[in-house]
Amino acid sequence: MSLKAGLLIFCIVSINAMTVDNGDALDCPANEKYVECELAVCEKYCTDLRTPIACPGLAPGCYRPACVCKDYWLRNKDGICVPYQDCGKESK
Repeated sequence: MSLKAGLLIFCIVSINAMTVDNGDALDCPANEKYVECELAVCEKYCTDLRTPIACPGLAPGCYRPACVCKDYWLRNKDGICVPYQDCGKESK
């Protein structure tokens, strides 16, 4: 086997080993959901209620798995996803 062929096989195996097959593979905390590319979701924070931020653009082929807050939930200062009504309240 040539060096190029061996390197190609190594790269393919490495990429497949890093790939998450479905959203259940990543165990997300309560009130969060799995996304394959965190850049594709403009996650909101409680601080955004006062000063909204612009969402970044998305690069094609993005693979950056993460857990983000469910729809209509915001991340508070403690990093916990809460409904917007609870922004500013202490986390328990």
